[in-house]
Amino acid sequence: MAYILEREYKELREKVSDLEKSLKKKQENANVFYENHAHLVWANEMKQELNKTEEEKKFLQAEIDELLGKDIYLSARQKTDFDMLRDNSILKSRVYEIEKILESERKESKEEKKRNVKQIKENGELTKKIHKAKNELTAKRKLLEKEKDKLIEVEKRFDAERKTFERKIKDL
Repeated sequence: MAYILEREYKELREKVSDLEKSLKKKQENANVFYENHAHLVWANEMKQELNKTEEEKKFLQAEIDELLGKDIYLSARQKTDFDMLRDNSILKSRVYEIEKILESERKESKEEKKRNVKQIKENGELTKKIHKAKNELTAKRKLLEKEKDKLIEVEKRFDAERKTFERKIKDL
């Protein structure tokens, strides 16, 4: 019986050892997972910081370009505020003149559209009258053709009667 107990004890020890090994592996896997997760969070934070610094860099570069551009503009042009105001008033007057021209052209185009619509209506009425006259002429032509056919028949009968009358006269 002691032998059986020793064997069971040995088997239990092996199972415990196996369980401890699997527990260690699971703990190692969990540690690796947590480390990877921490690295991922750190990488995302670094990426956000990099994006912020890029945006700040772009903003600062735009400000620098604007300042340099203003300096170059002022040194190259050397215009006073009065000159700028004068140019602005000239541009405003040109815009006002162009707006007047556009308004008059719009009015003319509206009037032209009205004339075109009126002309289209008149053309429609004329075409209706032409079709009506054409139909009447066609009806009269058919009537005249019928009468012409009747005249031809009458002439044929008249010729036939005349010939018969002439033969009777010759016979007499």
